[in-house]
Amino acid sequence: MFRMALRQILSKGRRASSVGLIYPSRRSYVGLPDEVQMLKDMVRTFADQELAPMAAKVDKEHLFPADNVRQMSEMGLMGVNVPGEFGGSEMSALAYAVGCEEVSRGCATAGVIMSAHNSLYIAPIMNWGNDEQKEKWVTDWASGGKIGCFGLSEPGNGSDAGAASTTASKVDGGYLINGTKAWITNAYESNAAVVFATTDKSLKHKVS
Repeated sequence: MFRMALRQILSKGRRASSVGLIYPSRRSYVGLPDEVQMLKDMVRTFADQELAPMAAKVDKEHLFPADNVRQMSEMGLMGVNVPGEFGGSEMSALAYAVGCEEVSRGCATAGVIMSAHNSLYIAPIMNWGNDEQKEKWVTDWASGGKIGCFGLSEPGNGSDAGAASTTASKVDGGYLINGTKAWITNAYESNAAVVFATTDKSLKHKVS
């Protein structure tokens, strides 16, 4: 029941976005915008009914809550502020933050999966990819149940991007990546990854 209701909210959010009803940067609000408050209520219900009862088992047994993640995808939460043309729900960053907070309240594991997928996998492609890349690597991830991950951390240097040892060498048809990543959220379940690699180790944090 709440899945259908949230879909209606997301659809309303898409229409409202063009007239500035759900973006706090365009208008001053007291409290949450109506659409975001409705989303908050729906996701809280989902978290209480579906996530919280499984949370202890997920943590204790180190499980990936695949069924819950599939539900989150069906609800539009795995592409909350991705444009509709790329399979997303077209809601605001505020809606994403509120939705992720409510998911995490029910199950911290599900919240991390959602945030790593949206912020670390989808966001870099949406911000710096071209339309062809977005169509290929975001559309099914925002709407079709595929999971993404973010390959930065390495065994020898943690999350220091400037010290990364993974290299990318240009070859016919793309790049050959050589290196090892570790502690990557969603790695085993992901269908694609944004991978940090360097074409010139001497540059460290600089770009060519």
